[in-house]
Amino acid sequence: MCISPMGIINAGNPRQAALETYEVAGLIHHNFARDGACAMAAATAEAFRPGATVDSVLKAAVDYLPPRSARTLCDFIASTLELARAAGSYPRFRERFYNERLLPGIAMPDARETVPVTLALLFLAEGDPRQAIIFGANFGRDADTIASMAGALAGALKGASALPHAWAEKIQANSRRDQRALAEGLVAAIQKRAADMARAAADVETLRSTSTQAGG
Repeated sequence: MCISPMGIINAGNPRQAALETYEVAGLIHHNFARDGACAMAAATAEAFRPGATVDSVLKAAVDYLPPRSARTLCDFIASTLELARAAGSYPRFRERFYNERLLPGIAMPDARETVPVTLALLFLAEGDPRQAIIFGANFGRDADTIASMAGALAGALKGASALPHAWAEKIQANSRRDQRALAEGLVAAIQKRAADMARAAADVETLRSTSTQAGG
C-alpha cells in the first residue's frame, strides 16, 4: 500500500490525511481496502506531529475512519493489537497470529490483515524503524507491504536518523528513482500547502475585519 505520501503532505493533521485519502483511494479501492488506506495515511500524518507517540499513532489509525464502512477493519485492528499485547513478543505474536487470526479461504492477504499487522508490529517494535521493518520483512505472506508500511510509520515517528545509514545509501544507489529528490519534492509540497493555508487564513481574517468595520 503506497499511501504514505498522503500522510506526509498532511504531516501533523491526521484528520485531513484521512479525508483526502478517502477521495484518492476511491479511484482504485473500495470497502475495507479504502478504509485501510485512510488508516495508514492518518497514522503517518500523526507520526509527524511533534510529541507523537506509538500510542497516539495507533489511535489516529482508527479515529478518523468512516464509522460504518470501517467497522470491520476497526474490529480487526483492535483484536490484532490485543493479540500483540497479550503475546508480548514478535515471535510469539507471529506464531499466534498464524494459528488464530488468518482469515479462512483467503490466500492473498488484504487490508484486513496487512493494516492490523502493521500496527501491531509498530507496537511490538516500540516505534523503532529498523526493528519494525525487520519484523515486517520476516512476517511472511504480504511481507513487503507490511514492512514498507511499518517502516513508513516508524520512520515518520522517529525520523531518518533512526534508520541505518547503510540502508538509505543502498536504496538510493539501487532505486530507479532518485529517492532524495523524491523526499525533497514531498517537503516542497508540504511547504507550499502550509503557505497556501496561511494565505487563506489571512484572507479570512481580512474579510472578518472588513465585515466588522462595515458593521460598525
